Amino acid sequence: SVSLTFSPCMNVIIGENGAGKTHLIKLLYALQSAIAKYSTADLLSVPTKQDLQKLVAEKYKDVFGEEAKA
Repeated sequence: SVSLTFSPCMNVIIGENGAGKTHLIKLLYALQSAIAKYSTADLLSVPTKQDLQKLVAEKYKDVFGEEAKA
């Protein structure tokens, strides 16, 4: 369990090997990519929670590859 507060400017992620730094960065990338994909696909509608969940799940699988299947 972790609680993170991000700065609006720059954030530095520090931790020991195996702490999950790369996973956090990949997750943030997947979220950003899914939201960007939705916003370019249909600028006139507001995404539903289900729309975003589906896009994030698809991007998450792309980003994490075999890790996401475990």
